[in-house]
Amino acid sequence: MLDISDLGGALTIALATAGATNEFSGTDGVTGGFSEISNLTGAAGDTLSGLNAVSTWTQTSYATGGNTLTIAGIDKFQGGSDVDTFNITGGALASVAGGAEDDVFNISGTDSGANLSVRQGMTRFNIDVATTGTITGGTTGETTGDVLDISDLGER
Repeated sequence: MLDISDLGGALTIALATAGATNEFSGTDGVTGGFSEISNLTGAAGDTLSGLNAVSTWTQTSYATGGNTLTIAGIDKFQGGSDVDTFNITGGALASVAGGAEDDVFNISGTDSGANLSVRQGMTRFNIDVATTGTITGGTTGETTGDVLDISDLGER
């Protein structure tokens, strides 16, 4: 377990590798790096950057290649250069950003208030809850394949 919640926030935690059975290594900008962790606790303002691999994110976990990292306290997620699926079901998040591939944002439950963005690729935003954050998709001027599905919002 790595707990950096007392280090003041605004840290960037970058995952570098996923090892055997739910073990991750990477850097946090303060301790010189970490290895073989399965639980990570950060603070508001911290950013978790995922691997350049197909990944699934929730507010409490990051999963790739059969490995899962349990996360707490971190409110900014940055996807890697492969497909990222963000399953956000409420709670307070500052930002959720996809990487350079075809990312999916599934937003439900209660408003997370997160700013949602993606750099490039075909993006799908599936949103069934009113949200107060901003939504930005694709490369500037590129909208081919981007989808914003708000059909489940219904009458509010």
